[in-house]
Amino acid sequence: DASVRDRIEHVLHHGSRVHPQMRAEYETGYAVMWPKVPFSEGAWASGPGPRMAQLSRADGRIYIGSAAVSADPAWFEGAIESAWRVVEQIQGRVGQE
Repeated sequence: DASVRDRIEHVLHHGSRVHPQMRAEYETGYAVMWPKVPFSEGAWASGPGPRMAQLSRADGRIYIGSAAVSADPAWFEGAIESAWRVVEQIQGRVGQE
């Protein structure tokens, strides 16, 4: 595991490639390693696994479509991927009725 300082340096190094002024404007930072926070593991289902599978299934008429329930959490791509999954599930359900 990288230290907080190492993680911040990683962000500054790579972010500066897009935003060259980043280092000059940087004052302080903080980084959290979500899997190490008890009872948390972050803001999403943490990738493929039982939680993701459960959240991805319809529960009656309830469907969850969100970046948090995708392979790309916290990204627009994940939200779109999840929305398409839900549309396909609904379309499949309507086709069976």
